This record gives sequence, C-alpha cells and structure tokens, in this order.
Amino acid sequence: MKCPSLNDICSGYTAITNTYQNDSYGPIIIAFKGPTDPDYFYASDFNYTEMVPFVGIGKVSKQFLDAFNNMWINAGMKDDILTLKNKNPFSNFIIVGHSTGGAMASLAAVTIAASRIAYAQVVGLFTFGQPRTGDKDFADTVTSAPISVQTQFKYTILF
Repeated sequence: MKCPSLNDICSGYTAITNTYQNDSYGPIIIAFKGPTDPDYFYASDFNYTEMVPFVGIGKVSKQFLDAFNNMWINAGMKDDILTLKNKNPFSNFIIVGHSTGGAMASLAAVTIAASRIAYAQVVGLFTFGQPRTGDKDFADTVTSAPISVQTQFKYTILF
C-alpha cells in the first residue's frame, strides 16, 4: 500500500508456521519490506528530526510511526495479528524487517508487547539495515527487552 509519509510503497506480511507437534502451531511471523528504491534515503526528503512520543517509552520518527500506523491500522495488520493470536494463543512472535521495514518491525514489537497482545519475552525481533527509529529512551527500551538471544551486527551487506 502507498505510504505517503515515506513517499514509497509499504508492505508487510503475516504468517504462522505449522510445527506439526501436538496439533499446535509455531510462531506467528510478521515481516516488513524495505524501500522499493535502493537510493531512497538519498533521493527522499526524509526528516530524522521530527520525533513524536511513542507508548510512553521515548520518542520515534514521525515518518516511521505514520508509515507503521498506516500498515498496522489502515491496512488491517493489527486485525490479522489478533485473529492469528486468538486462534493460536500459545504462539510466539517473530518480527523481521529490512531498512525502513526494520524501523516498522521494531515499532511492531514494542506495540505488541505494550498492548499485551504478547509479552516481550515471546517476541523475537530481527532487523537488517534498520535506520535510527527513535531516541535514546526508545533504543534503551528495545535493547533491554527480556529476550533470550540478542545479537547486533555492525555491517549490512547489500546485493
């Protein structure tokens, strides 16, 4: 769908894995795509300085939050997630995203934990080439979440 705040197309996907164990399902997977143009940040008028409060844990980029809300609310991703979670109440979440999709993935992880759709310890977040999404308070909250493994890489390889 069109994301006016990013002047790009935003897309996200939801799925659930079938583990075939005890007739239960595996994790719910949420994926956010990055920009369609590899030169997006150079060609756009992206504004990193316009920050807005986010669920009481700091401030985030208004443009990323607007794009996320466009997917989460307007495109119906929240409803999809609630449907999957209600059908599979014991499923964990794996949330992934690349570039601007990584920013939206981190917003999704915090939103899911803050709204009690799932607790933080059942949310796995993996981002690749994620730009700075929020201020120090937001970053500290995301990186201090009680997850079992947290790995940060310095380099991103682009093909």
